[in-house]
Amino acid sequence: MKSLLDIQKEVKELEVMVQDMASSLDCINREIQEIRTSNDNMEMDYDMIRMLAKNVPFANHPLALLEDGYACKLYIELLLSVMQIDTNSITEKIVFIQ
Repeated sequence: MKSLLDIQKEVKELEVMVQDMASSLDCINREIQEIRTSNDNMEMDYDMIRMLAKNVPFANHPLALLEDGYACKLYIELLLSVMQIDTNSITEKIVFIQ
């Protein structure tokens, strides 16, 4: 059985982890908002995207590890926002989303 001191240590470790995650999510949210409101033209490197897609199957993608549907939704929304800004052909956009 754990002592009260052990439980308090675990709680402090969890608090640090939660604070780190919260600050990371805030940073990601700010970046998403910047992309949503940005008028900058973006150039996509589709050759690099194709190469990465071949070498990094979805099972190894960090999204595959997420259990939070909301985080996945935000990531997909971010990709779709970038795709909407891009002026290349639909095929290139689909490659980017993959």
